[in-house]
Amino acid sequence: MLRISFASQGTDILPADPRKTTAAAPPHPGSAAQHDIVMIPTVRTARPDDHRALGPAPPRRSGCRVLPALAAAAAALALVAAGCGSSGGGSSSSSSSSGSGGSSASGSSSSGGGATVAVKTEGTLGKILVDNQGRTLYLFEKDNGPTSTCYQACAGVWPPFTTSGKPKAGAGASASQLATTQRKDGKTQAVYHGHPLYYYSPDAQQPGSTKGEGLKQFGAEWYVLSPAGAKVEEKGSGSSGSSSGGGGGY
Repeated sequence: MLRISFASQGTDILPADPRKTTAAAPPHPGSAAQHDIVMIPTVRTARPDDHRALGPAPPRRSGCRVLPALAAAAAALALVAAGCGSSGGGSSSSSSSSGSGGSSASGSSSSGGGATVAVKTEGTLGKILVDNQGRTLYLFEKDNGPTSTCYQACAGVWPPFTTSGKPKAGAGASASQLATTQRKDGKTQAVYHGHPLYYYSPDAQQPGSTKGEGLKQFGAEWYVLSPAGAKVEEKGSGSSGSSSGGGGGY
């Protein structure tokens, strides 16, 4: 007779009772032998990765959860910085545009936009017309009224007295005598008592210089003007004048 015993899992496994194995009666002849067999179940050691033995794995802790928060904070800071930069740029551009509105006067025009004609006493010539810096002004007898006839080479020696606005009367000059004329090159030339006004290049823009007085160049004579707008002839000088300084007939 065969007897099988099972040891329950989770309990201590003990060897079979020796009394049962040693004191067993010998089998009768001809009868089946009786043996005590103890079945010991195999106990399998669970591995760390065997979730069925150890249960569900605990959640892993990771520092990567902090990255989204940091990225969001960085984006917010970038937006704030961009807003500050754009507002600062707008203010600087507006201030620069408001400060660049001034325009400088060109040629012989004054900073107010219109050239100034004044009167100055000069040696034996007496009172004559000058610009706002005391430089002598001349008339050309070849001009037909307020229309200039001095261009090209003539204008190189006798530059026109131009203005960017209505001429102004300085000390001793008459505002009613002032006017303008449009030149062929588009520039505006100041006119006094019907005479277009000019400089003389050899005067080198020096106040008080009257080297062009009484000269005959480019087909006619050149004179300084009185406050009334008439030509002024130096006492003791002929009306023919000297033609030195260049220029033939125009």
